[in-house]
Amino acid sequence: MILPLSGSNQIIDVVASDIRVTVKRRKEPSLSSDTLSQQQSKIEIWGKIEKLNIAGNECGVSGENYALEETEPLFFEQSDYIVSAKSLKNKPLYFEHAYKHIREAITTVDDDEPNRLTGVINFGNDVGYSNLIFYDSLGNRLLIEIEVFPSKLSYKDDYELIRNDINEMVEGAVIDFINSTYSLGTTCESRTNVPAIFFTLINQLFDKYYRATKVIMQSPTHKLLKKHIVVPSHKLKQTDSKTILWLEKHPEQISCNNGKKMFNRALGVQKTITYDTTENQLVKFMFINTVKQLLKFKRMYLASFKEPDKMADSMVVERIDDMVSKISGQLKNPIFSDVSRLKDVNTMSLVFQMAPGYRELYRYFELIQKGISFSGEIFSFSVKETSTLYEYWCFIKLVDIMKRKYTLLDDGGNIIKTSRKGITVTISKDSKSRVRFLDTNTGDVFELIYNPGEYPSDTVKQIPDTVLKLTKRVGVEGKKAEFQYVFDAKYKVEMNPDEHYPDNEKKPGPKVEDINTMHRYRDAIVVKDGNISEKLMFGAYVLFPYPNDEEEYRSHQFCKSIDTVNIGGLPFMPGKTKIAEELLTKLVGESDASAYDKAILPRGIEEKLEKYRDEFLECKTPEAFLAWGRKWRELITDEEMADEEMVDFILGKEFEEHMLYIIHLIGTNPDMIIN
Repeated sequence: MILPLSGSNQIIDVVASDIRVTVKRRKEPSLSSDTLSQQQSKIEIWGKIEKLNIAGNECGVSGENYALEETEPLFFEQSDYIVSAKSLKNKPLYFEHAYKHIREAITTVDDDEPNRLTGVINFGNDVGYSNLIFYDSLGNRLLIEIEVFPSKLSYKDDYELIRNDINEMVEGAVIDFINSTYSLGTTCESRTNVPAIFFTLINQLFDKYYRATKVIMQSPTHKLLKKHIVVPSHKLKQTDSKTILWLEKHPEQISCNNGKKMFNRALGVQKTITYDTTENQLVKFMFINTVKQLLKFKRMYLASFKEPDKMADSMVVERIDDMVSKISGQLKNPIFSDVSRLKDVNTMSLVFQMAPGYRELYRYFELIQKGISFSGEIFSFSVKETSTLYEYWCFIKLVDIMKRKYTLLDDGGNIIKTSRKGITVTISKDSKSRVRFLDTNTGDVFELIYNPGEYPSDTVKQIPDTVLKLTKRVGVEGKKAEFQYVFDAKYKVEMNPDEHYPDNEKKPGPKVEDINTMHRYRDAIVVKDGNISEKLMFGAYVLFPYPNDEEEYRSHQFCKSIDTVNIGGLPFMPGKTKIAEELLTKLVGESDASAYDKAILPRGIEEKLEKYRDEFLECKTPEAFLAWGRKWRELITDEEMADEEMVDFILGKEFEEHMLYIIHLIGTNPDMIIN
């Protein structure tokens, strides 16, 4: 693997197809060398290569039409890169890219030099593979494929963890539906459910499954193997630096003829193509596994018809035999002759997210094995969209946590939909999703809302991702009050905090900008009660993919701040949800008084409330109570004062209860007032 030379900001310098391209970075990434060394990227070049230098290292690929070099991550989100390109034939040069803002960033130096391009590109928040394409008016073409990484470098692993966790959660919710809808005549009672589900699904998906195998066979993945062998000089076709070293160690192979140095034998480079890739190993495994399961089901199916009054469906048997024949035929393809056994069944490379055929085959195989057919936006993401998938997963996971602790009242009918065609997960940024729960211990009802829409504010629009809305009983008569909390998913981590980061230990944590957003949500979202603006949100938390052990985070300042100001960050990834679960349980279970106690009051409010309390205690007549009430949040108008029935009502039980509750909130013992 290529390691960048220290002090060099040059990433790529390539001459190919009569075009020279140079890419430099403006500044070093803010990631530790240890973090970088644990990750692997690649740069691919298509074109007639004359010279290739990656990260200051010369690559011996001269004369090749294709090069693949493994490197540390070299390109990152939200970073600037200087691109220069020149046509060596002095022909007009052009640049193409999938994204308009990048395409337009690379332009000609000036009108007099159309053969030179330059500009600064920034991939923003887009991560994943990106193609830089240069071509001239003669038809020469140079394509450079790079990989853009986020600041959180484990995004590929995170993507798989999140997808797998979603699959498991959805599977648990709908497996009963699958069990109740499969049908194979009269034989269902004599067979286990799992084989029946397997056959039902493979029967539904096989045409697509087989179509994917044919795509793979047309363009299978492969790799070049480089081998060094000693050959006679007339058979020597390709050399590299090791050739020179070998000749230095074997001077007997060198001779002089008319002043020219000749050699009899030398160490040459021999390249061969092999199809023994991880991807093809997994394909072979899937083929063999599918055939085994089909044959197993056939045996079980036929065995269930031993009684004279029962007869197997010949169409079912013929369908099984047809599927076995087609898959076995693909296994006989010559490309599998040198494909070895898959060592790790759980291995899945990025090719399955990108390469045609491989991506589809893996998906259908997985669905058949799990027994569920998924569809919906959430299952069509690519790795580069991990941040959006993370946001969806956070909501689904929050719902899953609540379902295990509380009674589900209503899932809104729009998160997981089931039908005979399969399962559809419909959560998306374009629609609101609302799930209601009941706490049987208290009788309180609460709900989780994804994409709740715009909240009221006296300043700018406030649109949080997810809101927990609690409805609690307050007061003696059990009146209801709402308490709302923001849970915002941010697929971002401050990996190397600078001197401005508040945590003195400089541990990874949520971005400062995201914590500030939580402050904005809590302070800017308000509702009007007359002329009074009241805060609606009692707390706001960032859900983020903490990379380390979850327990370590408890000492982080943005974790401790939750107890002090009800704002902070919560680690939230598959297997790392304990702290978030504890907070959810606490918020749902705490009393209304406890929720109010956590509210941040303006400086000096205690003195003001103390004054109102003392005034209340001095009230001896109805008029004095009413005057106090008018002063306290303008509870009573002059019109109400003049209304004798209204006065009687106000001085009744409800007014007394309200006053006692207010006194309770400001710290006075209600028993003192009663006595």
